[in-house]
Amino acid sequence: MRNLFAVLRTRGPAWDATRPMRGQRGWAEHAAFMDNLAADERQIRSTLERDPWSQSRQLELRSIQPWIILLESAER
Repeated sequence: MRNLFAVLRTRGPAWDATRPMRGQRGWAEHAAFMDNLAADERQIRSTLERDPWSQSRQLELRSIQPWIILLESAER
């Protein structure tokens, strides 16, 4: 069984509502950052603090919830 986390974030005050997600300032850096995420809640919080969109307040952390996947992939 693998433990995963569902992280809920909300748009912060620096989010530009006139642009789509991929058009936001710093999109490439944010996408690369998110691709490198993994681990436990403390590490997730610490890691998300370094996200360019957290630092610019385009996104704010709402919550982190454990997500336990009970089903195994048929591809294993």
